Amino acid sequence: MNAQQPEKRHRAKIWRLLLSWGGYALLVFCIACLVLMWLASTPPEGLEAMQAQLRQVLNIGIWLQCAAAVWIVLSWSEIIEWARQKGFVLEHEYSRLHAARKTAALVLGLYLLMFPIGPARIAQLFFLP
Repeated sequence: MNAQQPEKRHRAKIWRLLLSWGGYALLVFCIACLVLMWLASTPPEGLEAMQAQLRQVLNIGIWLQCAAAVWIVLSWSEIIEWARQKGFVLEHEYSRLHAARKTAALVLGLYLLMFPIGPARIAQLFFLP
């Protein structure tokens, strides 16, 4: 009987985990359905105006991500120290992470160039009229 108790707890934990993720998936699915129904009912003229507004919001998002990346690089030492105090960074990792500031800056810069800014915007900025 005692051997079955941990097994039951483990099964209950798995079910709880599956139901929570299932709930999130259902929520995302419902939101996607609502957005698609709204887009299907919008006339084409309204979609063009909405697309122009979304481009402006996208530009704001790019600037915010660039500002966050700059803040991370400039306050790298404080972030690593905070992570060490919280236990996310162990003592033997501290010096290597502290020295990895340039690598973090490079990775953040590449991320910004590849995803939020993107090759199409770079080409439009430099090569296309």
